[in-house]
Amino acid sequence: MKQPENSRPSDAFDRLLQRYQEKTLSEYELTALNDELRTSPENRAAFIHHCRLSQLIRDSQALAQATNNPKPKVTPFNSKRRRISIFAIGIAASLILVFNLLFQPELNPDSAPLATISQAQKARWANGTRVLENTDIDACVLELRRGLIRLDFANGARVSLQGPAKAEVLSPNNIRLLSGVLTAHIPEEAHGFTVDTIDANVVDLSTAFGVSVSEANGTDVCVFEGEVEVNLDQAEGKHRIAEGHFVRARASIETLEKLNYQTDLFEESWPMTSGVLQTTGLMKFVSPGPEFVPGKYEDDTHILVFPESRDVILDEAVIIDLDEPGEYRRWHRTENRTLAPGKRVRSYLLQLNPVGTEQRFQNKQTSVLGQITFDHPILGLIASSRKLESTDAALGHPDASYGNKRRGIEPPRREDGPRDDRDILILGADRRTLILNLGVDTAVDQIRVIVEETSIAEYAADFNR
Repeated sequence: MKQPENSRPSDAFDRLLQRYQEKTLSEYELTALNDELRTSPENRAAFIHHCRLSQLIRDSQALAQATNNPKPKVTPFNSKRRRISIFAIGIAASLILVFNLLFQPELNPDSAPLATISQAQKARWANGTRVLENTDIDACVLELRRGLIRLDFANGARVSLQGPAKAEVLSPNNIRLLSGVLTAHIPEEAHGFTVDTIDANVVDLSTAFGVSVSEANGTDVCVFEGEVEVNLDQAEGKHRIAEGHFVRARASIETLEKLNYQTDLFEESWPMTSGVLQTTGLMKFVSPGPEFVPGKYEDDTHILVFPESRDVILDEAVIIDLDEPGEYRRWHRTENRTLAPGKRVRSYLLQLNPVGTEQRFQNKQTSVLGQITFDHPILGLIASSRKLESTDAALGHPDASYGNKRRGIEPPRREDGPRDDRDILILGADRRTLILNLGVDTAVDQIRVIVEETSIAEYAADFNR
């Protein structure tokens, strides 16, 4: 693949790209990379070229390693599930010893694991060792030095921890947060899931929420969707907290303190909880809340990510714009594709909505580049205004207001040259990764991403396999 002409990135930018590929960027370097992408068209072109090459390499590796036998989970607390050699038994025993020292679990080898560490992002334990994904855990203390991990429970509850944090897994329906930040999405099947802290008990009422515990502030509880019940030890007892509210509990105070609703504490962990594994470049995740109005969010420098609906079973066929991996440039929509009824899905809205109606002529930045990876395969993408409107009811957020502006991705225009580098979309062969390069224009660029959802029954069966 030939590198774009007029693209001569500096040695410093080359080093940033190398460290980005190796996933070793520091926060400072990530900021520097984003600044370069924001201000330099040459570096944006080089980054797109880099992403294409990386995707081709990953695709080739995936084809070379394709197999019908999935990689087995690491199960340090329940190793008797598989017959293994004497040599492997010795290794497994060593692993069990290491994990016992690490987690300090209450071993119960005859039971199924309480949860699985399904995702880990730059995560290290307190002793400096790397957190391994697909690790089953029993009752134990988890002490995270840094990074993010997601715990998936058999009942469908998802809990993400943001380091530094310390938490204790108590049961399939209970976790104690000793310090740090936690976000949770709890489905109906896991109703009653409880997060204990030194100051209060937070009981889920089928919802999404965040909890933060610190020595300075006590316990902060932020409700993104639905309701939770906050129970205090003092005489005042139980409090129902609805979405869009933020409260603080302290062991030394007999009542809850009501604070202004704000989600800053939870912006890092919530994307992982909601099914977004990683965003790179100029992507910005919009934390959930009661006023979900995508059309009112104006941002010249970021592609915004809005979680919309989850666990939706399609009642009828849904017409989509594309579902095949590949690279698309302001694609023509001459062929409609459909998702069959009966599929279980969730959806997200990706949006670039420039500030002001004359932004196209005032802003020197012509495009915004970003990459996003989901935890499940992408089933389809919708980027035409009519199809977006027709699927708002079924796949949009139930409380959303999408406005009346023209939406979607514009089709090719006569004045666009053959090498126009705006409004490029790359769907990876893994069907989980999207790379976007959207032009800053007067229209609202929107793409609805429909992602496969796993039912609780299917998840529980796989969890206990």
